[in-house]
Amino acid sequence: MLKTTHKTIYIFLLSFSLWLFVSYAQAKEVPVNEVPGDHLIAKVNGKNLYFRDILQALQQNLTAKQVDILKKSKKVTRDRYFLLLRNNLIANMAFASAAKKQGIDQTQQYKTALKAARERILAALYLFDHKRPITEEELKKTYAELKKTISRQSEIKVRHILVKTKSEAQAIITALNNGADFITLAQQKSIGPSAKQGGDLGYIVPGMMVKPFSDAAFALKVGAYTKKPVKTQFGWHVIKVEDKRKRTIGSYDSIKKQLRERIEKRRLNALTKNVLNDSTIIYYDANGNVVQK
Repeated sequence: MLKTTHKTIYIFLLSFSLWLFVSYAQAKEVPVNEVPGDHLIAKVNGKNLYFRDILQALQQNLTAKQVDILKKSKKVTRDRYFLLLRNNLIANMAFASAAKKQGIDQTQQYKTALKAARERILAALYLFDHKRPITEEELKKTYAELKKTISRQSEIKVRHILVKTKSEAQAIITALNNGADFITLAQQKSIGPSAKQGGDLGYIVPGMMVKPFSDAAFALKVGAYTKKPVKTQFGWHVIKVEDKRKRTIGSYDSIKKQLRERIEKRRLNALTKNVLNDSTIIYYDANGNVVQK
C-alpha cells in the first residue's frame, strides 16, 4: 500500500508542478528556459528548494506538445502560481523526509524500487537523446508506402454463428444446407456478442481475427459459408462471407497522426533491435537453467 500511494503522489505532484511552472513562465511572458533558477522557494527540514530544481525536471519531462497545451491554459496571477507551485513541491519533499525518518530509504523495497527507477530513467534519457523530429517528407513517404501496400490487399464482410460444441455447429450447417436463413440462425443460436446483429462482424482484413477463423473466412467465395465447423479458442464457428472489396486508405491529412505513430514505432523497434544486438544477454528459465531466447 505504501509503495503504490507514494508513487501515485509523486507522479501527481510532478505532473502538477510541470503545469504550474510553465504557466507561471507564460504569465510573466518569460521563456521557460529563462526563468531564474537560483530563486529560493523554501526550506524543508533544512533542505533548500530552488526554481532550478523544477526547471531541471521540466527539461527532462516536458514535450513540445505539452508546452503548447500549457500555453493555451488560463492565466492566473504570479502569486497564485507561486504559492501553488511552492506548496506542492514542499509537500513532495515533506513526504520524502517523512519516509526517511521512518527508515523507508533503508528497506530492500526502496532499494529495489530505486534500482528499477534508475534503469528506467537511464533508458528514457537514452531514448530522448536519440529522438529526432519527424519531417513532412518522412510522413509523405510513409503514406505512399502504406497506400501501395493496402491497395494490394482485400477485405471481406463476414458474418458468423458461434456455438459451444461441434455438433451444434454441424446442425446449423445442415439447416443452412436445407435453406435456413443465416441471419435468423445467428440471432437464435449464436452465443457471440454479434448475435443480435445476425452475426455481423463487418469488414475484416487478413490477420485481424484469430488464424483458424481468418484462414477459413478468406478461403470462402462471396455468398458461401463454411461447410465444416471452424474451431477457435472461443468455440465452434459457422462463417459466411457477404462481400469482398479492395482495401482503401484515408486521405493523407486524415491519417497523419497514425503515420507519425507508425514512424515512431518503426524507429523504436529499430533502436531496440540495435541495442539488444550490441548487448550480451543470457536467458534463463524459471528454474535457473540457461535457455535459448
